[in-house]
Amino acid sequence: NDYGRFTKFDFGTAPCNDGPCGEAVFDPDFDPSSESMQKYLLESCEEAAKIKATRGPVGGDFIYDEKVSNCLMKDFRGWLASREIEFPIDDSEQFWKQLDKYLREPDEDTPAGDGYKFVQRKLVRVGGDDGNGRINRMYFLINGVYIDYNPQLFYGLPEIEEGLVASYAFEAEYNEKRPKGQPEFFVTTSSGLFAAMRMQEAYISSTVSGVLTALGFALGALILFVANIVVALLAFVCIAGVVCCTLGLMVVQGWTLGPIEAICATIVVGFSVDYIVHYALAYVSAPHEKRAEKLTFALVEVGISVQAGALTTMGASAFLLFTTIQFFFKFGVFMLSTVFFSLLTANLAFTSLLALLGPEGDRGDLCKLVQMVSGRFGRKGTE
Repeated sequence: NDYGRFTKFDFGTAPCNDGPCGEAVFDPDFDPSSESMQKYLLESCEEAAKIKATRGPVGGDFIYDEKVSNCLMKDFRGWLASREIEFPIDDSEQFWKQLDKYLREPDEDTPAGDGYKFVQRKLVRVGGDDGNGRINRMYFLINGVYIDYNPQLFYGLPEIEEGLVASYAFEAEYNEKRPKGQPEFFVTTSSGLFAAMRMQEAYISSTVSGVLTALGFALGALILFVANIVVALLAFVCIAGVVCCTLGLMVVQGWTLGPIEAICATIVVGFSVDYIVHYALAYVSAPHEKRAEKLTFALVEVGISVQAGALTTMGASAFLLFTTIQFFFKFGVFMLSTVFFSLLTANLAFTSLLALLGPEGDRGDLCKLVQMVSGRFGRKGTE
């Protein structure tokens, strides 16, 4: 899903763990002006560029760009070198003076500093002054991992999980190496990449549990209302096939698992039951003993109704394909595909299974089975 683009490492701000963050809050303990801190921040950039992760199973479509795309301290060192100033700067006041020149905003008299691009892109924020209009505190970001997704494809969560683990491992390692007295940095992502991953995990678990629960209820309802275990099991196999075909079509169409798809996947079982259960009820209620006669009775009795019901449902759903709202369009595709697969399965697969395996006489009859079991227990009780 196209939720986020890269991992960021935030230096100099207080982390926000209790909800959405507003304005950046400077950490007053963060001071990049010491020699050790300048070296540490530069080393962090260089080591972040070495973070590795394997490509996903879709190969080139899953892009893992192992580069630090923005690093202020690295660029600042190059800028100092062009002015023959040694890095790291040993004097704190001189550090802030040079950094102020590097990041300065343009005005009528002076052009922007070479590093002003970091401020413009919000990769660096500065605050405060020393009484002379110069900055004396700041924070900045380095992008250690850049993950780009094709939003039209499904991706497994392990690839994103690997990015999360690698990022937090880097965070833990380099927080241990930070100079004494300096605050910890922390990991964030653009547009909530890792939060979206957790949301995707929740979508997957809730969708799977919803589909399995619905299938379980469908099996129980089939056994109870069809009142024939053999027919109910044959119908259940066909319903499960319709569910698999419909969900498979979602994948073929390139749908990602979001709230619309989760809703469709959860209710697909209910839409898959209709036509199959009509044939099942007609089969078990047929006043015949042989399966061929019972199947013929079912087809003649409810066949026209099943075809007509499918055509009206598909006709009504077709209008949703002309909508511009994504939810209605996808729901129209879902309805059409579910009804199509359900009708196809009911007319071909289910009727074929009944012709081959359909019970004859009272075989598989639930009432007879209950009577037989209760009769045996009753005899044991009298003995």
